[in-house]
Amino acid sequence: MIYVDIALSLVFLQQELFCDIDDFCIEAQENYKNQFPDQPISQWPSKLSLSKIMTIMITFHDIRGFRNFKSFYNLYINNTNTGIISLFPNIVSYNRFVELQKSAIIPLTYFLKTK
Repeated sequence: MIYVDIALSLVFLQQELFCDIDDFCIEAQENYKNQFPDQPISQWPSKLSLSKIMTIMITFHDIRGFRNFKSFYNLYINNTNTGIISLFPNIVSYNRFVELQKSAIIPLTYFLKTK
């Protein structure tokens, strides 16, 4: 029950964080188009967007009480009882998320550097 209380109290903070990250991703994509107009932008290889992946990664470091990322993801993000899953309707499995995490490291680093 403690996870439900934590989850519901952080929903609004996550939404604000997601909006900031999503705006950053949109702006970065526009800058890329302007700098490299001849290069096509490849489609993101997942149902879960880059901004959602970055939001989940930052949220893990903001929340105390989880010893590792796997328990955080399975108990907090990918759990129908917490209410957080409604923020991520196209959530992927933990194993798939770990694969996608690798491609979000550079944008995440740049986002954190600019904030």
